[in-house]
Amino acid sequence: MRKYLLLLIVLIFGVVIISRLFYLQVYDTSAQISSDNNAIKKKFDFPQRGFIFDRNGKLLVSNQPSYDVMVIPKNVKEMGCDTKLEFCDY
Repeated sequence: MRKYLLLLIVLIFGVVIISRLFYLQVYDTSAQISSDNNAIKKKFDFPQRGFIFDRNGKLLVSNQPSYDVMVIPKNVKEMGCDTKLEFCDY
């Protein structure tokens, strides 16, 4: 009797563990989303360029800073007609 009881307890425990692992890996995606947010960090780093001279000392290339303006339309409050036209010109 003890032998069968021990076998039954081990089998029930194994089924519970396997079903829980199946649930966590197949159905529940919150752990994957959380780990992706912790592991992946997007960072755009634009390099600073220096001056480039030819062998005679003549300046060939220099730096001019430029900036990117990005607008998410759903996050922008109502603007006047002139402002929308100014964004479209660029």
